[in-house]
Amino acid sequence: MDEKGFLIGVIGRSKRIFSKAMWDSKERSLHYILVQNDLLHTEIEGLRKAVLSQKKHQKKSKPLDLQQRKEYHGGAVFWSPKKIREAQFRERVKKQQEEEQQLKRARTKAEKAQQKVLQLQEKEEREKLRVKKREERERIKAKKQAARERKRIEKENSKKAIQPSQKGKRKALKPVTKPVRKKQKRSADAEVGGDAQARDPSPMRMTRGGRNIKIPSRFN
Repeated sequence: MDEKGFLIGVIGRSKRIFSKAMWDSKERSLHYILVQNDLLHTEIEGLRKAVLSQKKHQKKSKPLDLQQRKEYHGGAVFWSPKKIREAQFRERVKKQQEEEQQLKRARTKAEKAQQKVLQLQEKEEREKLRVKKREERERIKAKKQAARERKRIEKENSKKAIQPSQKGKRKALKPVTKPVRKKQKRSADAEVGGDAQARDPSPMRMTRGGRNIKIPSRFN
């Protein structure tokens, strides 16, 4: 398959039966849909993990970190309400930080996928613009070529129409000149012969065979 696809046509008219640009455009659209699908799956997976994490925290209550001292060796210990509130606050902060980290990772992944989609869209727009410009150049080129071919055919037809008329004119002029030249040549030869006979005073006699014999002047 070439860059332009397969073409069928005559001068000034062409039909594209298969276009590579159209095929590439459909392929890019399919890739765009696949990327969008991955993006949605990523968002769904992030939400699912967040929900599962929240459910686990609701079901299992972790023991509070009351910051026991190292020298503690066991036994019953009683904590003041203030210490318990502080431990609960630290637990909430820790849980919130973990959720924020999960959301941040999911958001970063989604932003990367979105950036990739935008890059593909920009690339597709540039490709469409290049294809449009190339098709416009091809259309102008085909139009000029058709015009040149039409002028060439018209020029050949005009030459063919002029040639028979020129041949007829030459045939009409040929019989007029040649007989006149022959007649003039014969009359000129006759004049030359008559002048020669007039200049030659020697008498002529005819033999029995009908031949002319010139008699020298001393025998006259």
